[in-house]
Amino acid sequence: MNQELNLNIDYIYDVNKYQFETILKDFHKIEGGGGVLYKENCKLLPDGKIENVNVSNTDKKAIYLGNLLNIWGHCITDNLKKFWFLLTPECQKLREDGFELVCTLFKDDKLNKNFVDLLSYLGIKEMDIQIIKEPGCYKTLVVPQDSLNHWHWYYQEFKDTIDHITSQIEVDLSSPKKLYFSRTQLKDNGRRDFGESMIENAFRLLGYTIVYPEKLSLKEQLVLLKSCDSFAATDGSVAHNAMFCRDKIECIVISKMSGAIPYQYSIMGMRQFKSYYIDAHLSIFNVFAPWHGPFYMFMSDNMVRFCQDRGVRLTHHFSIRQYLRYLFACFYQFLRYRLRPRMISHSDYYVPMLKTEIKRRFNEVFFSVSRMIDNYLLCSQILLLLY
Repeated sequence: MNQELNLNIDYIYDVNKYQFETILKDFHKIEGGGGVLYKENCKLLPDGKIENVNVSNTDKKAIYLGNLLNIWGHCITDNLKKFWFLLTPECQKLREDGFELVCTLFKDDKLNKNFVDLLSYLGIKEMDIQIIKEPGCYKTLVVPQDSLNHWHWYYQEFKDTIDHITSQIEVDLSSPKKLYFSRTQLKDNGRRDFGESMIENAFRLLGYTIVYPEKLSLKEQLVLLKSCDSFAATDGSVAHNAMFCRDKIECIVISKMSGAIPYQYSIMGMRQFKSYYIDAHLSIFNVFAPWHGPFYMFMSDNMVRFCQDRGVRLTHHFSIRQYLRYLFACFYQFLRYRLRPRMISHSDYYVPMLKTEIKRRFNEVFFSVSRMIDNYLLCSQILLLLY
């Protein structure tokens, strides 16, 4: 789908600007494809090897909806990329002819509750989908092409799927117009996410209503999203919720790692948002991958400038205590998974920045203590003069 990105990168670290400029330049040129791998009486193992297995034969006919994940960001991106087919007359005819809906699940044995609620807007019930747990052979298997790809392209069918969902949600005129979707109430806060409370407070001062989506029903979330004029969140699953907003509103993504998650580009282009990315992190280590964390966020100079440009004067703040907790989380994952934490790309840029922030913080603390001592001595001198 050809679509230009309206993306402001004034608040991005210099080292990341090339990546974003490349995305802006090439976004509308990127294409994708899809296909099906068929092997009789064998399966593909995680390490890439194929071995023979016993496969039960059946005369059943089915429509394969993909390998579904129960992580919310994947529920509304990867999981939905084949569901466009369910809205077509061709699919309705196949279902009338006895075709079942089937899928596989990654690691789980049942679908995420919120995802089940989301499917109800597509006219699908949980009982309508059969989860394949053992290798099987169908007489006929229809595999719809993906309508979304991880590397910032999408087809109109994906947007049509999302629009079909949001068309059933009414705009609430009394709903807050500026939303910040926060992760600070999740169990990951203090385990994988560190420092977001500072970002949350900054957006509160900017006039945003702070929303903890896990405390709301799916419908309540969809009403808030469709009714807002400005949406803000940290990069990742929580930011992907922007796809349920109206077209051409403002979308602000606070980056908590080097680079960005490509799906977010597709969402921004699809909705024609006026978009902003703000670098507010020093997540220089990761264990599995950059998007897995842990993450450290703080009131960076970029975040301070963004607030000042909107009429709110805030001060830069780097918490050494929070950063030590972040480093401990990296070490804990190393002990748990026996995987050595790796430095992110461009570490030659981030390590000096970290040193500067630590030095800056120590100077602030030293100045604060020095000023407190001066005030104490001054008060003492005044008391001596009085008595």
